[in-house]
Amino acid sequence: MTDPARHQIASRIHDLLLHEMGEDVDIHLMLGPPEYARAVLSLCRACGSAELGRLADQFVGAAVMAMDVPRR
Repeated sequence: MTDPARHQIASRIHDLLLHEMGEDVDIHLMLGPPEYARAVLSLCRACGSAELGRLADQFVGAAVMAMDVPRR
């Protein structure tokens, strides 16, 4: 199952990259193989957009939070 926060961030990244750079990234692939997400996040950080840089950091943070499962 996909974390809703990561999906929302990936959707926003998709929209901004398409609008600002003409780059069409695949949201579902961003939520799948880590190699694809790393490449997209690298693009976000390198493009010079402060908002895309923040979204890249939020995406990584959301992934870490999704993996942090409380132990019983």
